[in-house]
Amino acid sequence: ELCLSIANFGPRKFYLLNTGLSTQKALKQASETISQTNSEIIFQFTDFRKATESAAAGLLEQEGGGHADECETSMMLRIAPDVVSQERAIKDFSSSNTGSLTRIKELADKGDRVYSPTGAWGDPTLASTVKGETIVNRLVDFILGDLKQM
Repeated sequence: ELCLSIANFGPRKFYLLNTGLSTQKALKQASETISQTNSEIIFQFTDFRKATESAAAGLLEQEGGGHADECETSMMLRIAPDVVSQERAIKDFSSSNTGSLTRIKELADKGDRVYSPTGAWGDPTLASTVKGETIVNRLVDFILGDLKQM
């Protein structure tokens, strides 16, 4: 609705800086709605899964992850090191579990979710500022590539 409203004043291209995975589905739906409503408007957003996989390629040592893991903790060590308590980092990952994370054991016991007592999913102990700087720079390059393609 915001893009369609702003488009009334002239802009025809919109790019949303998306930094999450849970937002992908809603943004895809918004993109489809916009293109069906007004085919002159281009609406794109950062495919954060694709962007982070590309940005972290060849850097990560963890066996798997996806939340407060080696990749995300490395980025935070670069962006806002004062909010990271690296001494509290704990590996919390099991390749046998899939699904949404929860810190509530009862939900996981029902089989709906993956129990993560730390709230992390991966190995933040492997994070570093150097990895974070590389990942953040690559993310910026990825986003700039998206914008150039628009």
